[in-house]
Amino acid sequence: MRARRVLVQVAERLAVVIASIALVIEPELVVIGGPSGDPALLDPVRSVLAREASFSTAVATAP
Repeated sequence: MRARRVLVQVAERLAVVIASIALVIEPELVVIGGPSGDPALLDPVRSVLAREASFSTAVATAP
């Protein structure tokens, strides 16, 4: 389960970075591609963005 905790920490930090950038450029959509598009990573990112962001930005995946 340590790997899961590490993955959640990475996802939370990624969400903070995305939210910080999104506050400046106000995108309607953030696309994350490649192996980073794994739901195990994106679900926590979406959760943190929904909690922390004061705007509505969709997070989508691309192959």
